[in-house]
Amino acid sequence: MADNWTLNKHSDIPLYQQIYEYIKAKILNGEWPVGTRLPTQRELARKFEVNRSTVVYALGELAAEGLIESKVGKGTAVANNTWSLLASAQPPDWHHYVKAGTYEPNKPFIQEINKAEANPQMIRLGTGELSPELLPAEHI
Repeated sequence: MADNWTLNKHSDIPLYQQIYEYIKAKILNGEWPVGTRLPTQRELARKFEVNRSTVVYALGELAAEGLIESKVGKGTAVANNTWSLLASAQPPDWHHYVKAGTYEPNKPFIQEINKAEANPQMIRLGTGELSPELLPAEHI
């Protein structure tokens, strides 16, 4: 690992995600072909100056995608680099779908009503629930 890539510890992107992307890029670019042994968790943690558990989490994500495989006594190696595994789909952009659809997004007034329903001081007529003050109470 002679490259000069470093983590951006001030980024909004979690450290494990940056490590995950770094290793995935190495596999995708062919720098680490199938069968290549990855550095140990401790070596990676030392290189990136992070806790080993951060590296373990990143490697777990890569293993879950089938890109790497760990074997006791043999370490962790690149197991696959197929495009189907590397082209993992991004989550849908629901805001885009709402704007593109035939229905309009909630109006600000409706959004305020939805927020107010979480307030225990409000009577929720829409759900048919009575206010706690209207319920019978024990007399002491």
